[in-house]
Amino acid sequence: MKSFLNIAHRQLLMVIFFLMPIYIKLLPPLIVVFVLVSVLNLFLNPRDAKWKKEKWSILGLIGFYLFLIVSLLWSDNLSYGLKDLEIKLSLLIFPLIFGIHPSILRSKDVFRSFISGLVMGALIRWGRCIWIYFNENIWVTYKDFSVDIHPSYLSMYMVLGLILLIHVSSYIKTQKKYLIVVSTSIALLLLVSIFQLSSKMGMISVVIPFVYGSFILFTRMRSKVVSISLILCSITLFVYAFSNNTRLTGFVNQNNPSVESKLERKSSLESTAVRKYIWSSAFVQIKNNILFGVGTGDIKDQLIVQYQIDGLTGAAENKLNAHNQFLQVALAIGLVGLLFFLLQFTIPIYTTWQFRPIILILFSLLCCLNFCVESMLETQAGTIFFGLFNAYLCFNSDTK
Repeated sequence: MKSFLNIAHRQLLMVIFFLMPIYIKLLPPLIVVFVLVSVLNLFLNPRDAKWKKEKWSILGLIGFYLFLIVSLLWSDNLSYGLKDLEIKLSLLIFPLIFGIHPSILRSKDVFRSFISGLVMGALIRWGRCIWIYFNENIWVTYKDFSVDIHPSYLSMYMVLGLILLIHVSSYIKTQKKYLIVVSTSIALLLLVSIFQLSSKMGMISVVIPFVYGSFILFTRMRSKVVSISLILCSITLFVYAFSNNTRLTGFVNQNNPSVESKLERKSSLESTAVRKYIWSSAFVQIKNNILFGVGTGDIKDQLIVQYQIDGLTGAAENKLNAHNQFLQVALAIGLVGLLFFLLQFTIPIYTTWQFRPIILILFSLLCCLNFCVESMLETQAGTIFFGLFNAYLCFNSDTK
C-alpha cells in the first residue's frame, strides 16, 4: 500500500505538471485527488513526514495565505474574499504537501513532464492556427492563438520551459547528438510560440533564458570563437524577430502622447498607457489604507470606486484589477501583507542558497517581472503555476 501511494503521488504530480500548459481547467479536480492521496499517505505513513525539519520554510510560504484569511475580518464583501481565497488555495496546498512529504519530489522527470506539456500544447495551438489559416484565411495571434489561457500566462510558462530546457540540456553528453537536435527543436518551437502569443512582457522575459543559455554556452564550449559567434547570431535573430512584432513595437507608440489622446487612453483596456492610470488609482487607495489594506474581500470594490473617481471608464466597466501583483497585494492587505508576500521569494532562495539554486532564482526573477505588469495571482492559471513551482523548487533538493 505504501509503495502504491508513493507511485500514485509521483504520477499525479507529473500529470499536473504535464497538463498545466495544455488545459489549465483540468487541474483543479486533479489537485483535489492529489491532496486526498497526500492526506492518506500521511495517515498511513506518519514517519515519512518531514514537517519538523521544514516547519519554518512551510510557515514562511503559507504566511501570506494565512494573512489573507485574517484580512477577512476587516472586509465587507466576504463572498468575494472567500472566492479569492479559493483561487489562491494553491499557495497553501503545495507548500504544505511538498514540505511535509519531500520524498515525492525525487523524480527529475517532473521538468521533462512540464516541457512535454508545453510541446504538446504548442503543437495543438499551432495545428489550430494553421487550420484556421487554410480554412478561413486568417492568421491568428495573441488571444486568438491561445483561447483557453491568457497569452501573458502561457508566455510565462514557455519562458520557464526554455530555462528548464537549457538546464536539462546542459547535462546532455556531447556524444548524444540526437538529444541536442531534439532540445534545439523544442527551443525553437517555444520561441516562435512566444512570438505568436505576442505578450509584451513574455517577449521581454525571453532575455532571461537567453542570458542563461549564453552563459552555459560560453563556459562549456571549448571554442570561445564558436560560442561567441553563436551568441551574436542569436542576438541578431532575436532583435530582428521581436522588432518586427507589432505589439512589442506598439509598446513605444502607446506611451507617446501624440499617438492617442488622454481620453482614449483612459477608456482603453489593452494599452500600456492605461496601466499607468490604473496604478495611480491603486496608489491612492494604498495611501489611505497603508498598513493592513482594505481587505481581500473589498479590493475590487475599492478599485472600481477609485476608477470612477479618476474617470477610468473602461477599467471601471470591466472591473479590472491593479495589473500589478505587488500593488494588488499592498491594496488588499497593506504593507504588512506585502512583507508576507515578499517572503514567497526570499525564503525559498535563503533556505536553498547553499545549493546554488540557479533555477529557483531565475524562476523568481521571471515571476517578479511578470508580476510588475499583471496581477498574476488573481486567477488559477497564475496561482497554480506559482504555488506549484515555488514550493517544488524550494523543497526539492534534486533541483538545487
